[in-house]
Amino acid sequence: MATTETKKKIQKLMIDRDVKGAAIARKVGCTRQNVYHVITGRQVSPHIRQAIAESLGVQVSDLWPAEASEEAA
Repeated sequence: MATTETKKKIQKLMIDRDVKGAAIARKVGCTRQNVYHVITGRQVSPHIRQAIAESLGVQVSDLWPAEASEEAA
């Protein structure tokens, strides 16, 4: 589950880098609502997380460190 801190971090990066949720959604073939549900933690999708991270120029583990360490275990 994404924390408020994670959500704010992603939103700040999106604003700073002028990345829109709709652009990420087009990239992965989903709705922008799906993208925002992943950002807020209402939905978990490794595929969408990867697209968000790539669009922001960071690693998935930079945005969701706890989940990344759990997936590696």
